[in-house]
Amino acid sequence: MKIVTTNTMATIESLAGQKGITPNILIKNAGSSIASWIKNDTMDTKRKTLMVLVGKGKNGSDGLVAASQLAKTFKKVTIEMPLKRIEDPYSKALNRTGIEIIKIVNKRDVRKFKLVLNETDILIDAILGTGITRTIGSPLNEIIRLVNTSRSKIFSIDMPSGIDPNSGKKDTYTVKAHTTLMLGYPKLGCVNGMNPVVCGNLEVIDIGLPGDLDKTVDHLWITKTLVKSMLSERDPKGHKGTFGTVGIVAGSLTYVGAGLLTTLGALHSGVGMVTVFTPESQKNVVATNIPEAVFVGLPEEITSMEIDPEKSYKQFEVHSKKNKFTSLVIGPGLSTSKQSQSFIRNILENITDNIPVVVDADALNTIALNKIEFTDLGSKKDITITPHVGEMSRLSGISKDTIESNRIQVATEYARKQGINVVLKGPATVIATHRGEVFISPWINSGLSKAGSGDVLAGLIAGLSAQKGFSSLQACITGVYIHGLSGEYSRKKYGARSMRVLNIVNDLSNAFQNVENMN
Repeated sequence: MKIVTTNTMATIESLAGQKGITPNILIKNAGSSIASWIKNDTMDTKRKTLMVLVGKGKNGSDGLVAASQLAKTFKKVTIEMPLKRIEDPYSKALNRTGIEIIKIVNKRDVRKFKLVLNETDILIDAILGTGITRTIGSPLNEIIRLVNTSRSKIFSIDMPSGIDPNSGKKDTYTVKAHTTLMLGYPKLGCVNGMNPVVCGNLEVIDIGLPGDLDKTVDHLWITKTLVKSMLSERDPKGHKGTFGTVGIVAGSLTYVGAGLLTTLGALHSGVGMVTVFTPESQKNVVATNIPEAVFVGLPEEITSMEIDPEKSYKQFEVHSKKNKFTSLVIGPGLSTSKQSQSFIRNILENITDNIPVVVDADALNTIALNKIEFTDLGSKKDITITPHVGEMSRLSGISKDTIESNRIQVATEYARKQGINVVLKGPATVIATHRGEVFISPWINSGLSKAGSGDVLAGLIAGLSAQKGFSSLQACITGVYIHGLSGEYSRKKYGARSMRVLNIVNDLSNAFQNVENMN
């Protein structure tokens, strides 16, 4: 599904009009879909109160239609209007339901609003949507401040009021939504910068736009349908060699678990064989927990207990030729000691086969510390990097704040410059290719922000890219989506605070089945 700007959305709606789908039809469809979504999401509605904050434009009209349809669903429905709105068919239709429309004009009205807000369970933000044109002033700024400190569960329509729909720039007073119901298509402003945190859960709802009107759009929203199309049927006559072989270079004395988690991610991908290169002293610790993988101990220096770079590379080289890996992941938990850096550089500089390589964690840090350009490693190398914002900052020399405000732009420019794929991890993870393609993950889950989660993702992407039928880009898209969906299963069971990375691992099978069994 495509991600749109306001200009693109206007073009799509204009084309829809030429097919007889008028703005009035779209507003009614939007209101109906909003009402249906909130009904399904809210338990025990007859005991709960609903407030709809209505603006003067189409976003407000969507809210009025939704309120009309929810009038008999909730215990009480209130309409609050903080902006002047000319009476129209939507407000007239609402009057027939008996719902009172309260206009907020002065400080006295704001005080009354606060009293109603204190008793509100569900709040629909239908004030501005994509229609913000200037700095938010009084009394709307005070209304938004009160909304953000209330106990209400907040649903924003299309965009939280206060966010620029294209740049993602936030006003000082911006609604902080629990869920944003994006109409027809995801909006660029919702996924730009760190706005996914402000937008909450991102949901795209159908408003009846034909699917063939989105040809002008550049960025893609990752959907279950897209991922399903990439998961081909497994060959029932296949053997372990049929499904690829992944090599994993990970782990150290300090980060023993990194190799374990990366391997678990790869094994859940469906890959046929996994070979793990990890320090000799740690090999048995990891192997005890994963009997399916082959483990190769990397020789260590007696004095420092760091891997011996020359001997370790020879060990890696021998087994690489023997196993004929169809993908490789390097970096998780390797450390950035001088010995480890030398070993990592040897591998990256001497890969001759054009196999997919996932570069993560300490391999990225080694690249940054040695100021290595990926273009210097050879134009034929098929490289994907999986940095978080801190690693991206070290690689690019761009501050973390700047990256967080411009995640799509930074990832895209770096991918193009270096000739690689970039998976910039975070809320609504950004995938950018060297060809300029951009894909955005729908998942926003703070439970994924824990040490080891990225190791699982790196292994999962490498395991997928090792298999026939998966390009590196398809492996990134599928891996990011499945990893995020697994995180959703874990969050629902354990909560974002208490869920562990091993919970995510254990739910990977459920995530794959959910997508594969989709009708």
